[in-house]
Amino acid sequence: MKKLMRIVASVALCALLSCAQVPFAAVAFADDAQASAQATKASSKKKTETATDSDASSSASSSESSDSSDSSKSSDSSSSTDSSDSSDSSASSESSKSSSSSSSSSSASSKKDVTDAMKDAGIETDDKETDEGDGISLSLPTSGRQAEEFTVTVSTFSQENDVETAAAFAMKQWETSEYAIVVSVDSWKDAAISASLAGCLDCPVLYTYQGEVPETVSNLLAEMQVKQVIVVGTQDVVSDDVVRALSDSVERGAQRVCSSTGIDNSGAVFMYGLKHGLWNSKIMFVVPSNDPEYAVSLEPVAYALGAPMLFANANGNLEPSLMRQLDTLSDLGVYKVSYVGVSGNYKDVSYSLLSFLESTYEGNAIALSGESDVNALGTKASAIQVITSKSNAQASIEIGSWAVDQEILNREYSIFFASSDPVDCAAISAMQGKAGGLSMMVDAGSATTAVDEFTKSEQKSLCIVGCQNHIDPSVETIIEDHLVIEGVSYYDAGASLDKVVSAHVASASGTGMPNYTEEQALQCIDPSNFYFGNAEYYQFAVLSDGYSGAVTAEELDAFINSMVGASEASYGVTSKFRGAGKYFIEAAKKWQVNEVYLLCHAALESAWGCSPFAQGTISGYNGYYNFFGISCYDTNPTVGAAYAKSQGWDTVEKAINGAARWISVGIGSSGGYINANYAQNTLYLMKWNLNSSGFTHEYATGRTWAVGIARIMGKVYDYLDIPMENTGLRFQVPVY
Repeated sequence: MKKLMRIVASVALCALLSCAQVPFAAVAFADDAQASAQATKASSKKKTETATDSDASSSASSSESSDSSDSSKSSDSSSSTDSSDSSDSSASSESSKSSSSSSSSSSASSKKDVTDAMKDAGIETDDKETDEGDGISLSLPTSGRQAEEFTVTVSTFSQENDVETAAAFAMKQWETSEYAIVVSVDSWKDAAISASLAGCLDCPVLYTYQGEVPETVSNLLAEMQVKQVIVVGTQDVVSDDVVRALSDSVERGAQRVCSSTGIDNSGAVFMYGLKHGLWNSKIMFVVPSNDPEYAVSLEPVAYALGAPMLFANANGNLEPSLMRQLDTLSDLGVYKVSYVGVSGNYKDVSYSLLSFLESTYEGNAIALSGESDVNALGTKASAIQVITSKSNAQASIEIGSWAVDQEILNREYSIFFASSDPVDCAAISAMQGKAGGLSMMVDAGSATTAVDEFTKSEQKSLCIVGCQNHIDPSVETIIEDHLVIEGVSYYDAGASLDKVVSAHVASASGTGMPNYTEEQALQCIDPSNFYFGNAEYYQFAVLSDGYSGAVTAEELDAFINSMVGASEASYGVTSKFRGAGKYFIEAAKKWQVNEVYLLCHAALESAWGCSPFAQGTISGYNGYYNFFGISCYDTNPTVGAAYAKSQGWDTVEKAINGAARWISVGIGSSGGYINANYAQNTLYLMKWNLNSSGFTHEYATGRTWAVGIARIMGKVYDYLDIPMENTGLRFQVPVY
């Protein structure tokens, strides 16, 4: 059994700490790479960070400046430029990191050689010389750690808005940083493509507003002693005034990296990294620009590997100018990758783009995730590894699984984005690469699968991330329930909650009907009102698995005897249920229905076997028993006694067995709820028929009918001291 520890705080971040690192050569994309990886593993300095439960975003102080040399900054540093922005203080020349000894010969080219080759390719560069050097070493976290105990800590990481949430997350990851990347809070794409650059520079990705720098960000830059800011984005999303303000706040100023057309900045970031010798020459990633799940899930990978990520446009291709540049650079040997990771289905990443990548990079394109058309690939199918996915959210999980299998990321420190807003995810997912943990965008349909992926090894911490009011509470509940107990699953209800509530309120209106309000209906229909461990949760128990084996006939009899006294006194009779425990279990076994449910359903409908229908005292139908209210219509309940007579239910045993048959598989054209075509195998479904516009094939009209039986089931298990997780029951919960 997994043990769940829940932390709820404004910034209660799960431990994203102490990650041992190894060179890029340890990333295994092929057998020979795996052999090389084993020979080149090396550890780097470990950094331990402490978590606080206070408001981290307000803890950054502006009382200390990183440097007082503002007068040395050039006003040109804030001008809007493309990826060839002129700056003597380039990222690579200022970095104190050395390149990995495992880098390929092409990545060892000097910056001058790269610049010359780029000029030969017709790619504009500045004329200033930069310091010679091998660039920045690329490292990534190891994927394995020993777990002392299988305790899952679930925390929520959230602030008032995206700017504050990203800043607070950065504070958890960095005490100081030479660089910071700043992007618009209105552009998740700029944040996503900055992940690889952030990995090379070991720096955070922060959000800003279009027209002003948030105070939180200004304070954070000072506290982290940031010396240089790289702004990714056009003037439309980050104004020149903001770039100038950022430039004035740090020692070496700020520079903008963006496309001259403003269509796609991924190419500009790629060229910037190439110019400054930042990229690892072994791999690049191509992702669709219209499905954030792919990019967000790949961000930690791009960070860990220092590998550029390019966006395919709406037509599924790279921008033509970028394709020409890649082709020329490859021919010149300036940028020759060994592997191209393609993430996205073939509607988002076109076959023509795959063909271009295969021909340019010697057939080593890898489709990391997406629905594929193998026939369209023809003879080239063998050169492409395809992981299919049914949805974008599922693709997020597939990419995470791939990254763990390749020993790029680990499952130990995972983040689930329970929000559909990609801005919530992009900046934080980039910084998640520092910890080497998974980032997954999950929804109600994919949450349990994501949890299953997360728990494939004995992890410690899972963090649910999103700014306040963006985290979907239903997804959060699914995640927690699935971690607490195996056997809770979720399914798409197939309709909106408002529609179901309105339809049932309309159907319950009129003479002789319950006439409840939408608020009253919502209390019973909304699954988020019920939680695992509470008796009312038994309305989601699967009743079609038959006898559970958790309860004996003698135990049922003991419970019955403890409960029938009040009804017996009220009606002045002896309950027909005394000594009937064996009949409920026999019927459960014969008709594949849960035994505790059968007893509790009968108890609710028959006043614990004491009502006139249960006693067989209805005039004209004496001696016939109906314990389950079958055919006892609101307008003419006597029909229920007639039905019992028609079926020959003249003993307690026959009445229980016959009713169990009617409920399970039906008799004639009636009944058949649990194990027949209607598949209403939970109390919830028996009461709230989600496939109808109202009360179609629903067992009862009363809105509390399902929770009423569920409460009695809870009393049975409480009486027998059986916790919910030991009842032998599965639970299926709808998601609207």
